[in-house]
Amino acid sequence: MTTAPTAQKATKPKPATPKPATSRFKIGDVVHLKSGSESLCVTELGRNDTVRCTWFDERNKIVRATFPEVALRLKEPGLPHAELIRQSILRNAAINTSVLDTIAGR
Repeated sequence: MTTAPTAQKATKPKPATPKPATSRFKIGDVVHLKSGSESLCVTELGRNDTVRCTWFDERNKIVRATFPEVALRLKEPGLPHAELIRQSILRNAAINTSVLDTIAGR
């Protein structure tokens, strides 16, 4: 008695997961909408030049949205806090000196 070979199901190959195109942003970047917004954190690079961002709203609730890459810009790095204070003091000193010179008629 010969047994017939059992038929195996043909499996379809899974399609390759498309990789996101090269982005000018990277996960963790802090960005803003070009039209103006609060700071957004890049949390995912999507397909078709999209970027998923996360931020906190005014009630400290987490908000997530996907934006076209062209609508975003990197946040400019800020100066260290001590440098901001130093510049403020120098700016105020210059203003005060200018006012005193004007009052003294110099």
